[in-house]
Amino acid sequence: MTSTEFRHLMRCEPVRRTGLGQMGWEQRTDGKWYLYPPSLHGEAEALEFDTCEQAAAEAWLRCVQRTDDMTHGGPYDRGGADYWYGRGRCPHYYPEGAYRGERVTPPNMTRARVAEYHAGYDRAEAAGDQKDWR
Repeated sequence: MTSTEFRHLMRCEPVRRTGLGQMGWEQRTDGKWYLYPPSLHGEAEALEFDTCEQAAAEAWLRCVQRTDDMTHGGPYDRGGADYWYGRGRCPHYYPEGAYRGERVTPPNMTRARVAEYHAGYDRAEAAGDQKDWR
């Protein structure tokens, strides 16, 4: 995300994604803000936020923490899933997608992959959302 794009988001001005690997956001008629994370593998699922400020914070986290691999089963995804389901930290990921292929754990993970896992867990923990098991 460029500084110009970030200023647009902070002013709650929509920015359309221009191609793969680009981030975009918009406010829809339901009043919610939708962030389209960068994807190198095709169309990524939009993330929904109640406010522009929440969308801006998530966009900033993703850019600063360089969590470029948002694939289902990737380390960032698995970190967030572990927090969501109330599991403790246990860095891992699945190179072929969630629960497909061989599970990769330290010491077979690079430092960057371990950092991505922790970034996903930290972001989920900061948001405070966890599955309600009731």
